[in-house]
Amino acid sequence: MIQMPTQATGRATQPRGWTNLVSIMAVGLCLYQAPSAPGHGPSDRKVKVHGVKPDDLHPASPAAKPTAPRGQIKVTILSADSHKPAPAMVRLASKADGAEFKPSKVIEIGPQFGAEGDTSSNRKANLPGRLGGRWWCVPEPFDMDLAPGQYELAIRRGVEHVPVYDSITIGADELIEKTYEPKRWVDMRKLGWYSGDDHVHCRIQNDEDANRLMAWAQAEDIHVTNVLKMGDFCRTFFEQRGFGPQHRVIDGDYVIVPGQEGPRTHEQLGHTISLNIRSMVRDVNKYYLYDWVADTVHAQGGLWGYAHVNTGHFMVARDMSINIPKEKCDFVELLQLNQLGTGLYYDFLNLGFKVTASAGSDVPWGGTVGEVRLYAHVGAQPFSADAWFEAVKNGATFVTSGPMVEFRVNDVLPGGEIRLQQNRKLRVTARTWGDPQRSIPALLEIVRNGLVIQSVESPGPKVKELQLDFELDTGNGFWIAARVRAKDGTTAHTTPVYVVRDGLRFWKFDAVDELIAKRMTSLDQVEQIIAEAQQKKEAGEIENDVVLHQLTAQGEQLRARIDAARKFYNDLKQIAKLEAVLRANHESHAM
Repeated sequence: MIQMPTQATGRATQPRGWTNLVSIMAVGLCLYQAPSAPGHGPSDRKVKVHGVKPDDLHPASPAAKPTAPRGQIKVTILSADSHKPAPAMVRLASKADGAEFKPSKVIEIGPQFGAEGDTSSNRKANLPGRLGGRWWCVPEPFDMDLAPGQYELAIRRGVEHVPVYDSITIGADELIEKTYEPKRWVDMRKLGWYSGDDHVHCRIQNDEDANRLMAWAQAEDIHVTNVLKMGDFCRTFFEQRGFGPQHRVIDGDYVIVPGQEGPRTHEQLGHTISLNIRSMVRDVNKYYLYDWVADTVHAQGGLWGYAHVNTGHFMVARDMSINIPKEKCDFVELLQLNQLGTGLYYDFLNLGFKVTASAGSDVPWGGTVGEVRLYAHVGAQPFSADAWFEAVKNGATFVTSGPMVEFRVNDVLPGGEIRLQQNRKLRVTARTWGDPQRSIPALLEIVRNGLVIQSVESPGPKVKELQLDFELDTGNGFWIAARVRAKDGTTAHTTPVYVVRDGLRFWKFDAVDELIAKRMTSLDQVEQIIAEAQQKKEAGEIENDVVLHQLTAQGEQLRARIDAARKFYNDLKQIAKLEAVLRANHESHAM
């Protein structure tokens, strides 16, 4: 039973429309037995319902025309963990013309999106090949009538399970009963890693709303779903009934946690995400002061970061240039819509800032929950939402849309730091593997300060796993991470391990001037939009523009933050000059 608060009992009610269908006729039930105990693959039995036609099941009025004979299919999908019926993503299509059919009992989640994004309950997955296309979330066994013919039934249960594709032939007046149990090709929980999606938009106002989203999360095998209330200057969207631990939705080791996306300004400062908050942090009179939101979220024990960093959409680099130097940022979205984007991410790492890799689907603009995901290392301790968020805070994460990856430096996990007083050898180990049927790794790379220093390519289709194991000198310090590309185009990337030499930053020293120049350009752009808004105000052109009105009202406070950021970057230039001497000494001693 899903655990969630109610005034009466503190437990969830079963949503309407999710109970098993009553059999059409008692005689139909007498003609076949219940399926045998499930195995590890599909089981099926065909039953000719002799002497019974669809018109007998639903007698027509004397004036009605006879209908064409139809068959019936009954499908049960089991969990590979519990061997009991479980939610799954399903697609059913005719093999004759490709026409797709809506299964009975699907989750109608579309109304919980309001009018935002793709409001269909039939979700288009942003995944390669046959995993793409549209899928229905089916929470329990279903049965339905179909015209005689050949069909393909496709079933997904998230990236850790092998998809099922089954060809089914249905005859007239025929009942076909199928049971499937999609196998796991990996169970990351056994390695201490639990999946999450940092960016899901979906209204939750009652238990039924919560149950629908929970079933969807379980169908995609996402253990921590961060459901985000969203706002702009004028209003909020995807309303939640509350925040904090008492408003989490829990079913075993699956949990939904309310958070927020906001502030979010388009083509100005970018979008931000707050996770694990206790109340929404929103004040339109401080909307451009992103650090105020970050500080308030941190005071609540939450995490704060940036959305859409993989693409740089909405000019997110501008506020990143202001607040990452102030150590306000806990994470950035490196992977979304199956697009891994590292350019902006590497720029900040190369300036010596610690930045955790995260990923989110951005449903309903994205396709389906967990089509990209971050894994956080909880380790041997019992799983809980709090343990998962602590792991994210520590940077013990990797992101993926398919392949898995393990990465360590001297047994230190991603997000960890190795501090050294002098140069010595470090041992780097990395391993990647994927679904043998789709996401076999093609390339494993080790990236240091943005450059590939070691890599291995797959030598052939029979190689299911790639590994690297080597030593390197610590030198003057660096950040180092693993990056993966699979043969189907899916990708993975870890948060770095940070190797810090005493007295030095772990930055890309020879590119410091260029990197700082980029950040100064972002600050110039923010000053420019403030100045343009002020000019429009003086010309009387913003009376009905709430966005520009707030920008001018908060302009001076924002300028003060820009000035502080400029000072920080100028100080970095001075640090670089001082480090030049130390680095030269280290190199001379190493010779």
